[in-house]
Amino acid sequence: MTKKTFKALINKARESDAYHAAKVTLDFTEDLVRLMEQRGVSNAVLAKKIGSSPAYITKVLRGDTNFTVETMVRLVRAVNGQLCIHAGRNEDNVRWIDVVQTRSQPNVSWVRQVSKTAVAMNEDNWNTGNVADTAAA
Repeated sequence: MTKKTFKALINKARESDAYHAAKVTLDFTEDLVRLMEQRGVSNAVLAKKIGSSPAYITKVLRGDTNFTVETMVRLVRAVNGQLCIHAGRNEDNVRWIDVVQTRSQPNVSWVRQVSKTAVAMNEDNWNTGNVADTAAA
């Protein structure tokens, strides 16, 4: 019997579809919780909006259910959000950012923190592709 290191076991797990599906579920549920907090929506209120039970919402937020894209859309729209799905190449380091543009300051934008790096952007560098990485506060 071969003794495997923890690192080897993790690397093997990262090769499986189940690992990547769990990561997508975790990312989605974290974003949904963030939206719920921003909108002041509780599990009970979200459940009522989609015609479900609070127990089901808890199950979704724990990642204990295999939901469809349609369910994801219903959940996000119920908290006045939008679902964005992106597929990228394995060799690319893809990071999502939220760019918010206000009507009162059309050329000023902000982004939420992504991991430990925030990307500072405005309309000019967005259009030209010039993006500056800045350390997160």
